[in-house]
Parts: sequence; structure tokens; C-alpha cells
Amino acid sequence: MCGLFGTIRPHHYDTDVSRVAAAALLNLGCLAEERGTDSAGIATLHRRTLTAGPPVDLASREHIAGRWRILTALDAFTDHLPNNPRLRSNLATARVVLGHTRWATQGARTLGNVSPMPVG
Repeated sequence: MCGLFGTIRPHHYDTDVSRVAAAALLNLGCLAEERGTDSAGIATLHRRTLTAGPPVDLASREHIAGRWRILTALDAFTDHLPNNPRLRSNLATARVVLGHTRWATQGARTLGNVSPMPVG
């Protein structure tokens, strides 16, 4: 079982809308835990090509694919992602956000099986 959530923002938005949208996304991630607490991830699409930063912690991973930044973590969404400073700054500037929570009904409970997964 999995939980999926996300949003698409208009091209122009102000700071207040950005804060409200970021808070809503974090709330949706918390609510999606009902569909899985074995792992979670959020992919954010930005206006410019990104570069990877240093690892946040041992239970999480960051992937960069062009303008996409994908942060994934083992355990529940609320265990790692809402307090991740990189995720908070990503949510402030992202045009598209896709989130996922997972119950490991199949496959190992490893960072390699956490979605969203970069492919290609």
C-alpha cells in the first residue's frame, strides 16, 4: 500500500502562497502515513538545473536529475522529511511537488526501494 500526494503551482506566486503551499504539502505527507510508514519521499521540480548537496543523514538520500530534486528516507514521513532544511527550501521554490509514502508489502525495506525513484 502506498500514499501519493502532490501539487502544481502557478508560474507566478507570492511568498504567502508559497508558505501556505509548503505547509499544505507537509500536512499531506503526514496524512499519507496512513498508507505507509516504511519509507517516504518527495520530488520537487525547479526552474533551474540543480546540484546535489552533502548527505542529510544516514537514513535519507538525495538524487538530482536535471531540474528535479528527489529526497527519500526510510521510516515514516514525519521521522525525517518535515524537519529537513533542504526540503523546506525546496518546497519554497518548487513548481511541481510529488510525494510518496510506502508500506513494504513487497521488496526489501531499503533506500533503493523508496519512491519517488529516479529513472533514466
